[in-house]
Amino acid sequence: MNRRELYALLPTPESIGASEYTALHNFLVDAVNEWTDDDNEDIVLFATTILEELREWTQTIINRIVREAQNEAD
Repeated sequence: MNRRELYALLPTPESIGASEYTALHNFLVDAVNEWTDDDNEDIVLFATTILEELREWTQTIINRIVREAQNEAD
């Protein structure tokens, strides 16, 4: 899968209309564009690695928020 094929899989932010999706879309597109400017380069591993890291980062933040909320409730 190259950049064009990846981007074809992603809905456009305008069609989704959610700012959260727009942020995610822009983050991934910016990362891929910084990685390569070759439209034919296979970027599957890079794109999935970026998304896995994002998932781990967001889970860490979610866990921190939940812990803080529980601490405040106690």
